Amino acid sequence: MKTQKSDSEAGEDEMEIARLKRELEESKIREEYYLTMIEKAEKELRIDIRKKSNTK
Repeated sequence: MKTQKSDSEAGEDEMEIARLKRELEESKIREEYYLTMIEKAEKELRIDIRKKSNTK
Protein backbone atom coordinates (compact mmCIF):
# COMPACT_ATOMS: atom_id res chain seq x y z
CA MET A 1 0.00 0.00 0.00
CA LYS A 2 1.40 3.39 -1.00
CA THR A 3 1.56 6.20 1.48
CA GLN A 4 1.31 9.87 0.66
CA LYS A 5 4.55 11.80 0.46
CA SER A 6 5.27 14.24 3.21
CA ASP A 7 5.28 17.95 2.42
CA SER A 8 9.07 18.04 2.55
CA GLU A 9 9.38 15.13 0.09
CA ALA A 10 6.87 16.77 -2.26
CA GLY A 11 8.81 20.03 -2.03
CA GLU A 12 12.05 18.22 -2.81
CA ASP A 13 10.42 16.57 -5.84
CA GLU A 14 9.23 19.96 -7.11
CA MET A 15 12.72 21.41 -6.64
CA GLU A 16 14.23 18.48 -8.54
CA ILE A 17 11.73 18.94 -11.39
CA ALA A 18 12.55 22.66 -11.56
CA ARG A 19 16.29 21.89 -11.62
CA LEU A 20 15.85 19.35 -14.40
CA LYS A 21 13.77 21.81 -16.43
CA ARG A 22 16.54 24.43 -16.10
CA GLU A 23 19.16 21.91 -17.18
CA LEU A 24 17.05 20.90 -20.18
CA GLU A 25 16.61 24.53 -21.24
CA GLU A 26 20.36 25.17 -20.87
CA SER A 27 21.07 22.08 -22.94
CA LYS A 28 18.73 23.27 -25.69
CA ILE A 29 20.42 26.69 -25.74
CA ARG A 30 23.86 25.05 -25.87
CA GLU A 31 22.78 22.84 -28.77
CA GLU A 32 21.44 25.84 -30.72
CA TYR A 33 24.71 27.70 -30.06
CA TYR A 34 26.83 24.79 -31.33
CA LEU A 35 24.69 24.33 -34.45
CA THR A 36 24.92 28.04 -35.24
CA MET A 37 28.68 27.99 -34.68
CA ILE A 38 29.11 24.99 -37.00
CA GLU A 39 26.95 26.56 -39.71
CA LYS A 40 28.91 29.81 -39.52
CA ALA A 41 32.25 27.98 -39.66
CA GLU A 42 31.10 25.89 -42.64
CA LYS A 43 30.09 29.04 -44.54
CA GLU A 44 33.18 31.07 -43.67
CA LEU A 45 35.73 28.28 -44.09
CA ARG A 46 33.89 26.56 -46.95
CA ILE A 47 34.44 23.11 -45.47
CA ASP A 48 32.05 20.38 -44.37
CA ILE A 49 32.26 19.90 -40.63
CA ARG A 50 29.24 17.70 -40.06
CA LYS A 51 29.46 14.06 -41.03
CA LYS A 52 27.23 13.12 -43.96
CA SER A 53 24.63 10.48 -43.13
CA ASN A 54 25.34 8.38 -46.24
CA THR A 55 29.00 7.69 -45.40
CA LYS A 56 30.16 4.32 -44.09
